[in-house]
Amino acid sequence: MSLDRDRSVQPADFSIQPSGEKRSAFRGDIEGLRALAVSAVVLWHAGAAWLPGGFVGVDVFFVISGFLITGLLVAEIERRHTLSLRSFYARRARRILPAVAVVLTSVAILTLAFLPKIDWRSIGGDIVASAYFSVNWRFAGESVNYLVGNSVSNSPVQHFWSLAVEEQFYLIWPCLLLVIALAARRRPEHMRRYLLVGMLAVFIPSLAWSIHLTRTVPTQAYFVTTTRLWELALGGGVAIVGAALSRVGRAAGAAACWAGLAAIVTATLALQSSEPYPGYRALLPTLGTALVIGFAPAAGRAGPIRLLGLRPLRQVGKWSYSIYLWHWPLLVVARSRWGNLSFGGSALVVAVAVALSALTFRYIEDPIRRAPPLTRRPSLALGVGLACSVAALLGGVLVIDAAGPPAVLAAAATGPLGAIDNAAGPHRPVGAEVLGRHPFGNPLGAPTNRVPSITPNPTDARADLPSVYADGCHAPPEQTAAVHCTYGDRTSPVEVALVGDSHAAEWVPALQEVATHEHWKLVTYTKSGCRFATTPSLFNNVPYTACPLWNANVVKALTTGQRPNLVVTSQLTRPETPATTAALVSGMHADWTPLLADGIPIVEIHDTPFPPFDVAECASADPTQLARCAFPRAPSLARQGGSQVAAAAGTPDVHLIDLNDAICPLPKCAAVIGGVLVYRDASHITATYAKTLAPRLDPDLRRYLRTGP
Repeated sequence: MSLDRDRSVQPADFSIQPSGEKRSAFRGDIEGLRALAVSAVVLWHAGAAWLPGGFVGVDVFFVISGFLITGLLVAEIERRHTLSLRSFYARRARRILPAVAVVLTSVAILTLAFLPKIDWRSIGGDIVASAYFSVNWRFAGESVNYLVGNSVSNSPVQHFWSLAVEEQFYLIWPCLLLVIALAARRRPEHMRRYLLVGMLAVFIPSLAWSIHLTRTVPTQAYFVTTTRLWELALGGGVAIVGAALSRVGRAAGAAACWAGLAAIVTATLALQSSEPYPGYRALLPTLGTALVIGFAPAAGRAGPIRLLGLRPLRQVGKWSYSIYLWHWPLLVVARSRWGNLSFGGSALVVAVAVALSALTFRYIEDPIRRAPPLTRRPSLALGVGLACSVAALLGGVLVIDAAGPPAVLAAAATGPLGAIDNAAGPHRPVGAEVLGRHPFGNPLGAPTNRVPSITPNPTDARADLPSVYADGCHAPPEQTAAVHCTYGDRTSPVEVALVGDSHAAEWVPALQEVATHEHWKLVTYTKSGCRFATTPSLFNNVPYTACPLWNANVVKALTTGQRPNLVVTSQLTRPETPATTAALVSGMHADWTPLLADGIPIVEIHDTPFPPFDVAECASADPTQLARCAFPRAPSLARQGGSQVAAAAGTPDVHLIDLNDAICPLPKCAAVIGGVLVYRDASHITATYAKTLAPRLDPDLRRYLRTGP
């Protein structure tokens, strides 16, 4: 969010033309709204439980920005019957880019100094994308869940998504207004009508798309520009009709202003981050903002100016852009260093951010925005802006370069196990292989500080994925089609199918090894966050409507055509209540029943131990102190629900396989066993370690496989 405060933007620019008391009210309302909006966002990020909808501050900013910028553009159109795009982008450059360059460069330094090396490459890419205002699409593509915004693993520039949305909007918005202005030159008296039609041409389809995508793919809907254009266009529409709004009576204007402010406050207190957003829910804060800024000139002192015009609020409003830029990176760094902070601890971090913001405003923002050479020469301002963008981009490149060469999927995950040895000669046992036939209690699985080598390198562990990800057949959240991949012996009459979520997909490397060894065909059906169960579920705290449809399509695929000889499944488990266990068991049985009726046996692989932290991140921080990355076995197993065991118990042709003794053989689960890193994050085992479990999985699968009638 740019939180535009260009001092050249005055009420007269919008043809509202308030004067005296009304002009003061207008200016105070805008500054005060900015202050309330940035405070809501910052407090929400700081963990204020009493402000569950603080994220709507971003929507308030979108409307304000659309209003202010459109007002400038409309004033120029009415004055000159055209627009100078060069002058417009020069103003944006000197307003936005210097502070962006300072903050992004600082984030690059903070990343190298304080954040885990395992995240450097990803953060560097985020900084680069932020420097040229496309990071919102990057986050949308990764389905980052911004609404659970307090995780220490979040990018320190994740908040730049909103600034990216604004700047993308301002690439197209002036061009659209210019085209309308040129088309309406012969009838200038109807200019605002044409401009309003142009606004509606953006507002209506964007709002409709926002409602649709928020319902179907909420994790992407939050970030993408197309679901947010209507919010900025709404502010633009208020600027276009501002003259008419300013002529209503004081009583009506005041009532509208106070109603708008009440709508904003209600949104911050009533909306929940667990609800799909933006969609129609964003209408509450955005329409509220439109009412306040649209009717403020008419309301005058009868409106909320006595509140919004308070000197402390107006000062925060002046610093709001820098406060927004600084607060999130500092919170991420602090949480990475000291863990989840209390609200008081987060408030101290925010206080530091406010101090930096005051300095940034005084020595960077204001001087550059006001500099006479830059205001007189748009080309010079554009050159300065370009230099700022290059500086920010170089900061991201520096972080990427410091992370080292990009990781490639571990050789052990795609090639023979002997590739781990990196030496000629007979294969040396690695990973789970070192634990022998009876892994439980084997001291070779004990935590230790140092090992001769680690595969994969902990800093590259994020890339040690099952091949279904690179092959494009691990279904994203919105997909309902039963897309699959085939591995092993594709001509084999014996087919094994794998179905489930990412905790099923983590077994692909082991199953590939077994399929190759046994000359079976392996067919995979996996989908993010989707259990092989018809039980209603959530994905990133919103109803996962695509999951049951996908499950139904998978069942149809498995029971028509060539039926598999065995179906293997697994799933992420969590602590469960008796009610949720019963619901999950019922859901699993519902999906399994058609398979069992067709004579297809099912193997349920017990979910893996659940670490209380990111094991790969811990190991990457100091590979010479690996023992501190160990975690207790009993609590990690206790966190698993009992639905898998209950669903398999007493069900004919359903078999439970538990390999957890070979993942955590002792009371303390080690980060590295047999020279192989066990986990790639805080939940999934590495593809390399999974592959070393193949010899243990093979005999059980052969035992349960049905090859006859």
